[in-house]
Amino acid sequence: MGWQRPDERDEVGITSEDDLDDDPSFDDDVDIDDEEDPADEPTSAALMAEDGRGVIVRGDNTKRLHVHPDTTHLLIGSSTTPNHVPEFLLNTLPQISTSLLALDISANFLSALPPSLSACTHLEELNIAYNPLRALPTFLSTLTNLRVLIVDSTGISTLPDSLSSLEKLHTLSIRRNKLHFLPSWLALEGTHGTLTVT
Repeated sequence: MGWQRPDERDEVGITSEDDLDDDPSFDDDVDIDDEEDPADEPTSAALMAEDGRGVIVRGDNTKRLHVHPDTTHLLIGSSTTPNHVPEFLLNTLPQISTSLLALDISANFLSALPPSLSACTHLEELNIAYNPLRALPTFLSTLTNLRVLIVDSTGISTLPDSLSSLEKLHTLSIRRNKLHFLPSWLALEGTHGTLTVT
């Protein structure tokens, strides 16, 4: 016997079709709002990767990694050469700043982000998790197309107010940090439409 989808009626103790008539949550005629939440829409970076388009550079040894000038995805999380990553980013980011859509530099023992990252104005997804940053640079606010920011386990204790200007940001992951409170701009309705904070 394979896996079967559970019957919703079992979950709420409904035993017959007649019981469904009184419960509006099981009404098949109810119109569901067709408007999609912008947070549910995939980023251009995700769509390009799914479709096999774009130039995706993935590697764990930045000493031997060659990056094409039209690179759209640079994925060097958990590099085997973490001591070389800051120099690699310093030299590489300016060359791909106009084409880069997704950057994963997670788990590379970075204590700071390279300022050249601020020139990557088309960047939509940034994963800087598991780096001992302790603070986020204010220049992240210049990444106006940023939609996904992953900052898990970076030791941060606050979120800079400058991040409130990232109007397209819809996913902010801040798990396992030293935050004692969230800034008020996260709660302001209309600032970001829908912002998922995990």
